[in-house]
Amino acid sequence: MKKLLLLTLTLFTLTSSAQLKKIEGVWTNEATEYVTVFFYHKGKIKKVKYIGPDRLTSKIVNYGKNFVTTTIHNKRNNHKVVVKYEINKDDTLKVTFIGDYKGVLNYTRYNE
Repeated sequence: MKKLLLLTLTLFTLTSSAQLKKIEGVWTNEATEYVTVFFYHKGKIKKVKYIGPDRLTSKIVNYGKNFVTTTIHNKRNNHKVVVKYEINKDDTLKVTFIGDYKGVLNYTRYNE
């Protein structure tokens, strides 16, 4: 019984990690001036970086099987938002903003 439980937990962890690894990479949406970069390491998203006109500070506050939640602060205008990135089945990200900006965007992988 213990072996079955251990095997189930291992498979769940591997599946969760594989789903989260799909977020890794560079993402964008034409409605924003920023490009979002996710760095994945050892089963979780380690860092989120935003490349754009202003310097943004961010912190990962939560992550699960198919999502990452961050807080973002733009020091220039003091805007703060909580952003949830969720993997869609069509290899896009549903990005939900709550705070000084409220809205939902679908991000695609960045291609030069």
